[in-house]
Amino acid sequence: MPGLQPADGAVVIHKGFNSAFEKTALQEELTRLGVGRIVLAGAATDLGIREEIQQKGYSVSLLDVALKYQFSNPGRFARMYKQTFGVLPSQARRRR
Repeated sequence: MPGLQPADGAVVIHKGFNSAFEKTALQEELTRLGVGRIVLAGAATDLGIREEIQQKGYSVSLLDVALKYQFSNPGRFARMYKQTFGVLPSQARRRR
């Protein structure tokens, strides 16, 4: 975004895949910083939503993910997720 720059000393991760964890140093940076919970933001596809819910080793709020993708009703989000992927978000999270 024009005019938007990272703060001095900020960690910047450039990704080439849907998952920011694939072939990047993100996992190492989060471990180094002692991060246990992440909040995800940005545009994504159904696959991106699925990857976010299944992030290994991090607590990801299903409500946060639902709201991020414009679902104001968590129940509707769960139904749409199940329709798309065949399982409820909570079931997908347990599979990680």
